[in-house]
Amino acid sequence: MPVFVLLWPLLMLVFFLPKALYRRKNPTLAVGVIHAVSGFFRSLRFTLIALSITALAVIGILASETRWVLVVCAVALFSLWVFSLVKTLRFAISPGRFIASQRSLFTRLFNSDVVWRFVHLDENLKNPAIQKYDQQQANAIVTSLSTGLVCSRGAQFAASHLEAYRRSPASILSSCFAVFGLFLMGLFTFTFVNMAVYKSAPQEFLAGYEPSLATFAYYTSSSASFGEISALIPKGSLATAVNLLTGVGSGVIICMLIASVVLGFRQTREDEAATKQIEAMRREADEFEDRLAREYGLGPDELVRRLEELGVGFVKLIPFLFVRRPSSSQGRDGSTRA
Repeated sequence: MPVFVLLWPLLMLVFFLPKALYRRKNPTLAVGVIHAVSGFFRSLRFTLIALSITALAVIGILASETRWVLVVCAVALFSLWVFSLVKTLRFAISPGRFIASQRSLFTRLFNSDVVWRFVHLDENLKNPAIQKYDQQQANAIVTSLSTGLVCSRGAQFAASHLEAYRRSPASILSSCFAVFGLFLMGLFTFTFVNMAVYKSAPQEFLAGYEPSLATFAYYTSSSASFGEISALIPKGSLATAVNLLTGVGSGVIICMLIASVVLGFRQTREDEAATKQIEAMRREADEFEDRLAREYGLGPDELVRRLEELGVGFVKLIPFLFVRRPSSSQGRDGSTRA
């Protein structure tokens, strides 16, 4: 049972979440989920470090009675929350950063020598002496070419839905969820900071009985709205300062939430930088496809027709990418490609 509980977040991310998105068949919603998940994995090193620090600090506060240990653990938790506050603020008010990161991802893909070695036409297959390819050679060509086309058309598909995502409320909801997560993290942080203050200096509080972890959690929740509970009342200057910081922190998060909504609505209407990133992403996809066409000695449309005739390889994905590609996605000559 404990192993299942530990693996539950991974199961949600790898199995249940993709399954739910597939049933919804909503690409814009999928982009929003990718936005949130990519924000986690893009800073995976920070996340692992933060989780380690949090675990050690919580264990230290729960298990130790030594004052300096409690102080160090409380400062570590508070510092981590402040750092997360700054990161979340950048995430909430700058949804265009996600679009820029996706463009950067495809740019690296298109410029990768490893990718090109996998999709280019092998020199041995360019031999003019070859009159007809055998089955193995034909399969190799189909695999390489269809992979290359999936890369270029996949980028066009992603660019189209990134544009739809930028203009939809989904980008705002993603920011709101991030801010709400920060609020929960704040409640968790100040719960253990208050416990550390109490254990290191009990005289800072007026308590009718020995407070439990649940009491500190209830006290912190009340402090977030500048409220009080009779079971635990701040008495000393340090406890009062932490109490005020909890309320002020909640106020800052509310301001962040409002700012993310207001700025989000503005950016869904007008964000020149994000638009340029999406246009550049489409242009790079076209350039990659043109390079692929020159490599195989065919035009882009002819590449697709040849693969459709064969009906094998990754080309089975291509119609899906084409069908959902908006009519505004056009080639540089002004005509819709493929």
